[in-house]
Amino acid sequence: MLTHATTHSREVTYNLMKNTLKLIILGTLISTFVCCKQNNKTEKEAELNKISDSTLLNQTNSELKTIKSSIPENIDSEFKIFLEYFNKDSIFQISRVNFPIKSKQINYENYGTIEKITDIDNYEIIDLTIDPSSETKEYDKYTQKTILKEFKAVIEIRGIDNGINCDYEFEKINGKWKLTTWSNLST
Repeated sequence: MLTHATTHSREVTYNLMKNTLKLIILGTLISTFVCCKQNNKTEKEAELNKISDSTLLNQTNSELKTIKSSIPENIDSEFKIFLEYFNKDSIFQISRVNFPIKSKQINYENYGTIEKITDIDNYEIIDLTIDPSSETKEYDKYTQKTILKEFKAVIEIRGIDNGINCDYEFEKINGKWKLTTWSNLST
């Protein structure tokens, strides 16, 4: 025969198990709801990104079409003509860099050189337009000259009484001028 204490103990255990089961079911339902909501949010974000990327792609394509229409047909006939557009049009410039591009820089730790490879995402637009005051400025004076040899061109920038020393090398590849490498050995 069961005593009152034993019956009470079983009821407490039963109620405890029943409440634990309710909490487990409730926790499972909440987890499922949160996961579904986050997954739905992720899907919406992915869809928005697709729309945004598509808009950007369409915008870039229309910009490229505009640029192509404003670029003269003889753009690669003379390096000087090419360089003018290379300097003033960032989208054209990016289209005329041979990515991934290698460059040399000073390693200031041991004063040697290091080679760096730059992809399109890390490329910084450059402007090699000759500054008429470059040789007469108070600070950072430099000279700039272009050396042309058939299908290659080098723009040399050298400091006057300072450590500026940069070279930008271009090559005509498949009939088009492209930036192929540069070095910044300025100290």
